[in-house]
Amino acid sequence: MPEKREREWSRALVPLMLVSAMYTVNSRTDQAMIGAMVGSGAVGIYAAAVRVADVVIFFIVAINAMLGPTVAGLYARRDQEGLQRIVTMTARWIGGLSIPAAVVLYGLSGRILSLFGPEFPAGAWALRWLCCGQVVNACAGSVALLLTTTGHERDALKGITLGAVVNVAGNAVMIPRYGINGAAVATAFSTVVWNVGLGILVYRRLGINPTMFGRLSIKRKEGA
Repeated sequence: MPEKREREWSRALVPLMLVSAMYTVNSRTDQAMIGAMVGSGAVGIYAAAVRVADVVIFFIVAINAMLGPTVAGLYARRDQEGLQRIVTMTARWIGGLSIPAAVVLYGLSGRILSLFGPEFPAGAWALRWLCCGQVVNACAGSVALLLTTTGHERDALKGITLGAVVNVAGNAVMIPRYGINGAAVATAFSTVVWNVGLGILVYRRLGINPTMFGRLSIKRKEGA
């Protein structure tokens, strides 16, 4: 039994490491490419917008820290009903907290960024686009966590890698034309892509809806 578990962990280790690496690519690509194509001044403004937009997903990060063990336990017991219930409840909490935060940041983007300095309100539209992407991230639910805690690390890697590829390609096209606003649009779009992709994989692998729009219970077929 210990040997079997050790082999399982060994098989999961590389995909999990690569998922972490792809997350880093997704979170750093835009800033690195802005620095190379536009300049360090633009990077500073954009980095401030990114940090402020991250407030939107603060709640998903906090809740995921507690959700992981619960998901793993329910999946191990094959309690699909319980899994759907807890996933939907937490997704609704995340969305209910994240969406109002995004609305405030969207409406007060210029004023909030002005706290960093007089030149930073130039990143207001970048902040707005990033907030839109993070709202999708929040509403999609804990898709990556659901896959990595149920033995589907390779599926998580596929989705995150797709997002990274879209992110790099999008930034390469958009930054030369639209500067930091183009980077924000490309990054927001890549966030939508990997969240939708992982959401589809969660539904296929686990048979549950991971979003805040899921049901609290699963309708069972007659005779089941």
